[in-house]
Amino acid sequence: MTLTMRPDGQLSGEVGRPGMGEVTIREGRVDGAHFAMSFVIGTGQTVRYEGTVVNDTLRGRWTYDQTQGPLLGVRGSVPPRPEMPAVARAPGDEPLTAEERAATIDALAREIAARYFDPTRGTTVANELRTRARAGAYDSLLTVGRLSRVVTDELRRIDKHFGLLPAALGGPRFGPRDNYGIKRVERLNGNVGYLRLDTFVPDTATVAPLLRSALSLLSRTDALIIDLRTNPGGAAELNQLLISYLVPQRSLPLSTFVIRQGARSDSAIRMTASVIDERLAYVDRPVYILVSPHTASSAEWFTYNLQALKRVTVVGETTAGAAHPTSMFRLSPTFGASIPVGRATSLVTHTDFEGTGVKPDVVSPESRALDDAYRLALRAILPRADAQARAEVQRALEALDAPGRP
Repeated sequence: MTLTMRPDGQLSGEVGRPGMGEVTIREGRVDGAHFAMSFVIGTGQTVRYEGTVVNDTLRGRWTYDQTQGPLLGVRGSVPPRPEMPAVARAPGDEPLTAEERAATIDALAREIAARYFDPTRGTTVANELRTRARAGAYDSLLTVGRLSRVVTDELRRIDKHFGLLPAALGGPRFGPRDNYGIKRVERLNGNVGYLRLDTFVPDTATVAPLLRSALSLLSRTDALIIDLRTNPGGAAELNQLLISYLVPQRSLPLSTFVIRQGARSDSAIRMTASVIDERLAYVDRPVYILVSPHTASSAEWFTYNLQALKRVTVVGETTAGAAHPTSMFRLSPTFGASIPVGRATSLVTHTDFEGTGVKPDVVSPESRALDDAYRLALRAILPRADAQARAEVQRALEALDAPGRP
C-alpha cells in the first residue's frame, strides 16, 4: 500500500500485490486520528478500510462484501509499538481504553435521547446510562465485545430492539451469495410446499422477482410451510409483499407505524399490495409458519399479522418480542447502535407483541416444529386427496411416524 496525504487530509495512492497488479484508492481521508479509504477491485466490488492512525501505525478493519478482518499497516519497516502488539484478534476482542469506553457510553446516551420513539423514556434511559457509567458500572469491561454484550443486555430489558454493536460486525448479513435470505424452496412428499426465509432484506427490487420465482415453484402444492425459525427480521416491504400473496384482500390495512423524526413524528399505514401476480396467489390452501425465540422483528410482524387474520397456523416456540421499528446509528469507528425509532400497532388486535412475543397456535420445540407442521399439513390434505394423492400422503405420514425417527 502506497499512500500520500495532502494537507487537507485527502488520501491518495495504490494498493496491490506482487504479480497481481495495483488498484487506485478511490476515496480516502484522514480526519484527526481516524482514517477511511476504499477502492474497487476487478470484480466491481468495493473494499473498504477504516480505523485509526497512531504515530507510524494504521490499525482498523477491512470490509469486502460480507467478509471482514483486522488491518495493521506500518510505515516502511517500523515495527508496531510494543504497547499495541500486532496480534490478530477476533471481532469484539479489541481492547478499549477508559476514554473510548466513556465516549461510547456518552454517544450512545446522546443518540437514545435524540432518537428513541418515546422522548420522555429515551431521556430517562440516557440519564440512567450516564449515571451507571459515572458510578463505575462499566469500568471492568475492557474489550469491545464485553462492553457491547453487557450494555445490550441491560438495554434489552427496556426494549428488545436496543443494541450496542461492534461496528466491525455490522453491515448487510445477506447478499447474492446467500440468495438474499431465500435459503430453501422445496416440494415435500405429499405435495407440501416448504419455503425457508432467513431474513426480509430491504432490497425489494432485487428480491421480489426471486420471491415470485419461489412462489411459482410452490404454486401447485396443496399446503405451504414457511420457516422463519432463524429469521431475525429485516425490512417491512418484502414482508408485506409475501403477505399479499397469502390473503385474498388487496390494499388491506395491516398496521399503523409512528416514526420519530427529530422533534416530531410521522405516521403511516402498512397494507397489502394493490396488485400482485394473481397466478401465484396462495389464498385457498392451508399455510403454516414455523417460529422460535430467534424469530424477531419484521419476521414476527409477518407472523403476527397473518395470525391475527386467522390465515395461518403458527407452530413452534414463542418469538423474541421485538416489535418496534428500528434504525442503526454510527457512534464511532468502533461502535454502532440499534435504537427503536417508532411504534407499530396492529389494526386487527390494536396492540403489538413487544416484550411478549408471538404465541404459537401449536407449541412445539424448535427442533421438532417442521415435523409437527408437516404432519398437520398432510392431515389437512388427506380428506380432499384423490386416490393417487392419498397414497403419497399416507406414505409421507408413515415415514414421519416411523420408529426411530427423532
